Amino acid sequence: MVTIAQHNPFFFFGENALTQDEESSGIIDARDLIGPGWFLLDTQPHYTVQHFSARGYAELVQDGQLMALYNRASDR
Repeated sequence: MVTIAQHNPFFFFGENALTQDEESSGIIDARDLIGPGWFLLDTQPHYTVQHFSARGYAELVQDGQLMALYNRASDR
């Protein structure tokens, strides 16, 4: 097993950390969807942000991001 990518340590470690509770999903081979060498994954930093909904009260939501990752070494 070889590490081909990692989260930016600036946001997830040390005094600049957004949270101390984050995770990433398993990586899905997406070659059949978007081509050889492509993978899909997501990141869920478990901090909550408040926003005001159309109803006028604060709701708590959780942040996350869906990402497509290209790894040239897997493009075979």
